[in-house]
Amino acid sequence: MAHWRNLFENKYVGAWTFEKGPAVVTIEKVQIEDVIGEAGRKDRLPVLYFTGAKLPMVCGAANCKNMEAVTKKTDPQEWVGAVIELYATTCKLKGETRPCVRIRAAKKELK
Repeated sequence: MAHWRNLFENKYVGAWTFEKGPAVVTIEKVQIEDVIGEAGRKDRLPVLYFTGAKLPMVCGAANCKNMEAVTKKTDPQEWVGAVIELYATTCKLKGETRPCVRIRAAKKELK
C-alpha cells in the first residue's frame, strides 16, 4: 500500500516519496521560486528540478548546506548537472520531530 500522502496531488517531493528507499537523481535546473509553507509563510527558495522526475524539491537551508558540501559550490545555478542521492529521514522543526528529505553525495552512479 502506498503512503497516504501519495493519494493527494503533491507539488513537491516529500519524505513519503522515498518510502521504498533513496533515489539517485541528476539536477536538471534550479529556479528561485516563491514557496508557501504549511503555516502559510511565503519564502523565496531554490527549487531543484531533476532529469526524468515528475516532482521538484524545495531546497531549504539545511539542504542548501548539503548541496554546498556535495558540490563544493555556493551558487545554486552551479548545482545543475550534479548527481545526488535523496533520502527520507527525520529532523527537528520547532521542537517537533518530523519526516524530511535530505541530500547527500550519490553512493552509486546513474545507469
